[in-house]
Amino acid sequence: EWQPNQTAAGEALPQKARVNFGDYDVTKAETQDAFEQHWDSLTDESDWHYSWSPADGVVTIDAVPPLPHAAPFPEPGTDRFRELIASARKGKFILGPQKGGGDLEWDLNSVPHALIGGATGAGKSVTLSNALLYGMYNPDLIELYVCDPKRTDFTWTPEFPNVTQFAATDTEIVSAVAAAKQEMDRRQSLLGRVGVRNLRALREKFAENPELVKEHGPAPRRLILFFDELAEFLAKSANKDIEELKDEARADLEAIGRLGRAMEVNILSAAQKPDAKIISTQLREQLGFRLCVGPVNIHTSQQILNSDHGTRFPSQGNPKGR
Repeated sequence: EWQPNQTAAGEALPQKARVNFGDYDVTKAETQDAFEQHWDSLTDESDWHYSWSPADGVVTIDAVPPLPHAAPFPEPGTDRFRELIASARKGKFILGPQKGGGDLEWDLNSVPHALIGGATGAGKSVTLSNALLYGMYNPDLIELYVCDPKRTDFTWTPEFPNVTQFAATDTEIVSAVAAAKQEMDRRQSLLGRVGVRNLRALREKFAENPELVKEHGPAPRRLILFFDELAEFLAKSANKDIEELKDEARADLEAIGRLGRAMEVNILSAAQKPDAKIISTQLREQLGFRLCVGPVNIHTSQQILNSDHGTRFPSQGNPKGR
């Protein structure tokens, strides 16, 4: 099916296309990715949504509008704002429009920890601020510990009542990470005493049995441990005492990475270059939601995304935050 109008260059573009690969195996993600990259390269006049049926060897491609060059955060009081806040209250943070249509969503319930990377000035701090705002607009459900070793972009956060910890120096950050680990352990103990597996089940049980609230106190809020420039903090210190403290923080972060999902203790981290020599393999593997802001070189793309996707930006005209 064809689009009704031709492009400025006189091209006719499909509105919907169906490609049958016959006996060719398209079950592998990298094969699908290679085909999508090829189809994307044919024109920049339209974007595409791909619906794969790998077992049948078929992909259906629908034309969708290209990504906008700017996407303002919706004004409070608008329907779109209420929609985003309602989603955040369910643990699903919408970070912006997504290539191929729809929204890019970080579901903290299924992928509890995130790593956001990218070059300075590419829009990383704005992306992080969007995620922080979801927490700040829901103080009854979300608590925030903010670690800001650069002390530049997030010094405004302590004015919000549910930012219960703000840490900037190495010792303050070690203390904040330890407090998050202790809170996770307390929650784990609480779940064991009440006899449930996760906080969602705990809230349901408390709602059904108000006497449990009197006995144990209110159900904990989701706790987000926010970390700007994680790699900068984790880098080796020449000070032996500080390095010993950092070792404790590294172990605590790895424990939160392994166990935080059921206890709703989430890590939201950012790093310009998340070097594997600095961020341990165990911690990196737990940071399952990966977002690269702006074009990067192949080495940095592999560090952030474990792929070359961060190098695939057009050679020019990349808007900030893409």
